[in-house]
Amino acid sequence: MFALGDPAVLEAAYRDAGFREVAVEAAPVQRRLPSLAVAVQSVRGGLPEIPQLLMHATDAERTAAWAEIEAALRQFDGTDEFVVPHTYLIGVGTK
Repeated sequence: MFALGDPAVLEAAYRDAGFREVAVEAAPVQRRLPSLAVAVQSVRGGLPEIPQLLMHATDAERTAAWAEIEAALRQFDGTDEFVVPHTYLIGVGTK
């Protein structure tokens, strides 16, 4: 998921694919959801890596891990909505 999260790595991937005049720019964005509960459900359903990492954990360990994830997400919970800042990398090149 984060394999191309470093601008230099993304630029190298473009160059390795034969692109010239490669440019990578960071674009700040915000993901908005109606609530913390919706955000937790989004993480549960949208990040298959987490259940995969937890598949050998006990039920108690899985419960504790999800509680920790929810606690970490709580910092983004506002009064009217849940807002998480992200940075997208946008790469372009000429073939």
